[in-house]
Amino acid sequence: MVAPPLAVLDAWPIVQQAEGIEPIVETIGDLLDLLSANRFAMSAVNVTEAWLGFAAFDGVAGAEDFIIRLEQAVDIDRGSGATAKAAAWIAHAYEVSLGGSYAAATAMSLEAELWTGDPQLLCDDRIWGVHDLRSPSQRLDNQAQITQGLFDVGRRVGVLPEATAEQLGEVVRSHLFEDPDRWRF
Repeated sequence: MVAPPLAVLDAWPIVQQAEGIEPIVETIGDLLDLLSANRFAMSAVNVTEAWLGFAAFDGVAGAEDFIIRLEQAVDIDRGSGATAKAAAWIAHAYEVSLGGSYAAATAMSLEAELWTGDPQLLCDDRIWGVHDLRSPSQRLDNQAQITQGLFDVGRRVGVLPEATAEQLGEVVRSHLFEDPDRWRF
């Protein structure tokens, strides 16, 4: 039996490095070494996001080379219908991109921690576990942006308004592990 991944990697650190924005590690090679030395998974949707981010700043050839190396360093989770439904719920319930919602749903389905720096995936009332990859200055910048109202984080108003975060988590987990039909409203 294969051990579950230590963590699920979001596309955020890869795109941040490709853009040259305050990288988490010194080089992409360091990131790949970290991934190879531990057990990480990444959703196929986030691999696609990483390719797009890398191609925008290093060209298609650079993106292709990087993705080949990335696919050797992590387990690619191709997802399932259940993961897609859970991602849809997460995207609906939170101010999260579709890629971000797939990262969170993949982490939940694998019962692993999500490694990200996306402030929208780091909200206080989240239903997935996270490891924050942002630098201290990025955390301060993000907090200032949130305070200024430049973007929202957290649950959307009106999505199961009476439900606690734990109950919402159970709704999403039911799409991953149980009977999704029991939550039809």
